[in-house]
Amino acid sequence: DAHARLREARARRVWPERDDKVLAAWNGLAIAGLARAGALLGEAEWVFAAAEAAGFVLGAMRADGRLLRSWRDGAAQLPAYLDDHAALGLGLLELHAATGDSRWLAEARALADALLADFAAPDGGFYFTGDIHESLLARGRDPFDAALPSGNGLAAQLLLRLAQTAGESRYQDAARRTLEAFAAPMDRAPRGTCTLIAALAEHLAGEGQGPGLPPLAGADGPPADSLHRPPLWVELYTDRTTVRAGASVAVTVRVAIDNGWQLGGDELAGLALRLEGEAEGLALDLPAPGGGSSAPLTGEQLLRGALQVAPDARPGPRLLRLRLDYQACDDSRCLAPAALGLRAEITVEPQGGSGAPSP
Repeated sequence: DAHARLREARARRVWPERDDKVLAAWNGLAIAGLARAGALLGEAEWVFAAAEAAGFVLGAMRADGRLLRSWRDGAAQLPAYLDDHAALGLGLLELHAATGDSRWLAEARALADALLADFAAPDGGFYFTGDIHESLLARGRDPFDAALPSGNGLAAQLLLRLAQTAGESRYQDAARRTLEAFAAPMDRAPRGTCTLIAALAEHLAGEGQGPGLPPLAGADGPPADSLHRPPLWVELYTDRTTVRAGASVAVTVRVAIDNGWQLGGDELAGLALRLEGEAEGLALDLPAPGGGSSAPLTGEQLLRGALQVAPDARPGPRLLRLRLDYQACDDSRCLAPAALGLRAEITVEPQGGSGAPSP
């Protein structure tokens, strides 16, 4: 057999060396791509692969709570650098958006806090090495992309998105200082600072809105979840976190569309919402966006409805996961269809439980 003879001949060759190390930064970029693409295209296996990779990096590549740079042959080594923290943090935020799992958000915040504590430069931006690394005559603070995105550009994007997701202005302030620190190289060499310029575009798209929307009139408290992906701000409100089986939870979805943008129109699907994940015993009853009209949606849209809990619904903690599909257009173009994931934690009590009455 020709193929068997060919395999035998090839097996006698000296194999080329293989670079089999695992780097935190490279995995962070892969996690971000897999999680976002999987969520947008409905490929659950991609999201699962991203979660597996994130679990490995967080489990095998840390020592004493600190992220490490490299793993090979069962051992991790070297304190992580700027790009490791920033790229992995971005990947975890995309994973949180795709799954609604609060663990990924908490880990992303921890990485961002480490950036601010160990890598921040006094006049804005971040050094490539942290306080834990060996002392150098001069610490580099590079704004330029190369084969991989710049660490400062990734850090600015991480901080902006974390400010939008977690609602903490300190992240927004740190991102703004980073962009201001590198204004000159962005102006001088835009093709070499694409990652920073992408962060600047995100910052300008949300400028003036702070870390979130103004409080929703009539709401009993802050939203259960909030996401900002220009040109949208989206918030999810529930009126309670505990509900008896057979009862319901009031749900409000708030969608704020940036000026100059619309959702749908000209036979394009504008906005659709549905439950995702483990939804057995749960049913979401929300009105059709825009009252069911095919007219484009602009400004602020409020969708008020209820989450119905079946009498035989499984008791215990439940994660409500809501998927929002949309297509945004301005006066010159339409963006590709996209999706956002919102989540809220509720606890289902059995009928006749001791909790407060539910409507």
